[in-house]
Amino acid sequence: KCTKLASIEIPSLVNSIGSEAFRECTSLLSVTFGNDSKLNLIGSSAFIECTTLGTINIPPSVTSIGSKCFQECKELISVVLPRLTIIEDFTFDFCKSLESVVIPDSVKTIGSCAFRSCALKSVIIPHSVESINYAAFCSNDDLNSVDVPFTVKFLDGYSFHPTIVKRI
Repeated sequence: KCTKLASIEIPSLVNSIGSEAFRECTSLLSVTFGNDSKLNLIGSSAFIECTTLGTINIPPSVTSIGSKCFQECKELISVVLPRLTIIEDFTFDFCKSLESVVIPDSVKTIGSCAFRSCALKSVIIPHSVESINYAAFCSNDDLNSVDVPFTVKFLDGYSFHPTIVKRI
């Protein structure tokens, strides 16, 4: 468990962050990346339980973010995702302060519990999405509106449970 690390700057030549690399860095406030970052992979659980992480600007070069990567980052407020094709299972699970996410038009699948128990207020799902899996947006008590395009072929019955969405 890492309790003293407050910020990280990932140099531009780093191309991957391994699984559990910064697990439980409970004092981590921000992560920044060098200009022209070559990062393409952030491994599973890389930032899991970084409970004070409030800011991370994921570089556009990233094409894969592992499951549970930001699980229980309770202070994370917003995130702009790069050109992923899959938002893996549990990626932002229990990010209790996450109010805003921009899902790119490259995403085809939103994994199980990907945004469970966040603070999302509205979600725009791009036309590229074909599958929204089990409990993907479950327990987002402040979620008022969701734009689900006609391209979604699979929408799990618990995708938004028990959230009371006012407009779909």
